[in-house]
Order: sequence, then structure tokens, then C-alpha cells
Amino acid sequence: MDVTPAADPLRQRRLAYRGIARGVLFICTGAILLLNTSGRLGWGVWWDLLRVWPILLVSLGIRLIFVNTRAHLLCLLGPALVAATTIWVAMAWEGGGPTGWNRYEEERTDTIECPQTIGGESSAQPASAGLDIEFAAGRLDLRVDAAPSGGGFTGTLRHSAEPTTWNCRDGDLRLRRGEQIGHFRFVNPFADRGARWDGQIRSSAPLDFRAEVAASIAAIDLRSAALLRADLSPAASRVTLRLGSPRGRVPIHLEGAVSDVHLLVPEGTCVEVRGEWVLNVLDVEGSGHRHWRSRSAASDACDKAGPEGPRYEVRYHLPLSSIRVDTEPTPPG
Repeated sequence: MDVTPAADPLRQRRLAYRGIARGVLFICTGAILLLNTSGRLGWGVWWDLLRVWPILLVSLGIRLIFVNTRAHLLCLLGPALVAATTIWVAMAWEGGGPTGWNRYEEERTDTIECPQTIGGESSAQPASAGLDIEFAAGRLDLRVDAAPSGGGFTGTLRHSAEPTTWNCRDGDLRLRRGEQIGHFRFVNPFADRGARWDGQIRSSAPLDFRAEVAASIAAIDLRSAALLRADLSPAASRVTLRLGSPRGRVPIHLEGAVSDVHLLVPEGTCVEVRGEWVLNVLDVEGSGHRHWRSRSAASDACDKAGPEGPRYEVRYHLPLSSIRVDTEPTPPG
């Protein structure tokens, strides 16, 4: 007589709850990826999801506690907690994060004086000036305005949280958050308190702009600056870059990953965007299309500008990111 052994109900229960946990994890991952690839949620949300990874340990602990008891249905609390945390992080990240200043954090305001010199004397003739920004784990609000005369930079920088350093060399200004030890720089993106920068900087010289931004929300306003070029390296960040009318052909280079980059330009501005397709969402207003397989696009204004007309030439290498170009009315004056 062939007797089939009875199935172990305890083992089947363990397998069932394990399958539910894995299924919820796959559903949450797939839902976030679907929102990413459709452009409805930025890729930078994954950085915030990584920060709450201990919730997986909590879910596992709940299952280990209750799976062998009569209250085994409480094992479902673990997957429910994972799903609720995913929804909460996605909704909070889409809201843009905190914008105010924490009154419990120490705030300081630095006065920036970075004159351009030639042979040790201040230069009255404005030449090109470099502005270099390194920022991580916080919110950056930066505005660069044109100064009436003189080279170099002047302005103020309001900041909180970790120490901020700035230095000036031959009229080039460098702002950095973090600590320097020899040739090594350490920035903690998982700090308990995020940094806050609010910079108001002026320069009469044509601007060569460079910014490295990690795990942050950044709003950079260069509408009044005479921009020569811009190099941005966002990583797991949301960056909004406002630009004025281009003075000639202005190259903009974007390199990083898992970020949202939003360029705002005046109406009637020619913008050409080219890059390698690595799961990117590309949306250029006036280009007639919006999809995630495009490697290049150009605004309708480029037809009127002609091949030699002023324009922004955007080149990007941003895996798992979205790039959006929109126009806004030219401010009066």
C-alpha cells in the first residue's frame, strides 16, 4: 500500500507567510519602478527608501515571533508595515521634503568676499569666474545675480547643520559641505539633521558653474548670471535649474544617477538635449514628444534660431533619472 505522508501544516504556514512577504516586496518594488519609468515619481525616491531599510528587519522579526503561535495571523502585520512605509516615503518624497529652517539647528550667515586679482591687485576688468558647489544631504537654495562692476564674487551664505567651508582663489569661489582630511573628503548623507543652505551671490564676470549635489533638493537660479557653461553632477537628488537667455552657445553637462533634473528657460529659448539612454525619462517642452526611449530632443525655438543661433546645448549621462525642460515667462526688467 502506497501511503503519502501528510503535509506538515506548520511548514506550509511558514512557506505561505514567506510567500506573502516576498510578494508584497515585489509589488512595492514594481509599483515604484512603474512610477519612475512613467515620470510620475523621481528616481531619487530610492535613496529615501534605502534609508528606511531596517523596516525589513522589523517585518522579519514579526513573522519569526508569531508564525509558530496561535496568533500567526499577526504575521501579516510585517508585509502591511512594509507596504505602508513604501507609500509614506513615496508621498513624502514627492512633496519635496522640508523647506523651512529648523529652529533647533544652529544657523550662521557668512559674508563672502572673493575679489578677482591679477598680480595681487584687484582687477576692475571682469573675466570669467568659476563657482564650484559641493553639497550633500539637505536643501540648497542658491541665487547668482549680476553685479554692476568688478570681478569675483560677493554675497552671503546662510547655513546650518554641519560646518560649511568656502575658499577663494584668483576670483574663483568654492563652497563645500563636509570635512577634509588630507586628500579625503567625508560627507555623511545619512545625517540625522539635514543641511540648509541659502546663498545670495553676485558676480559681474561671465560664470563657469559647477555643482555636485548628493541626496538633496536643490533650487539654483542663474537667470541673471552671464553663464558660459554649467556642469552638474546630481546623485539621488532633485535639482531645479533656472536659466536666463543664452548669450551664444552655452554647454550644460549633466552627469549622475537616480535624480530628477528640471531646467526652466525663458520662452523662445532654443534648447538641444542629447544623451545616452539608460532608463531615462526625457521631456522637452515644445519638442512634440515625451517618452523614455528618446536620446535627443530640441525645442521648437531651435527652428527659428537657426544652426548658429544662441542656445543651450544639454548633454546628459544620468542613468535611472528624469530630465525635464520647461519654459517660463521672461521676468520684467
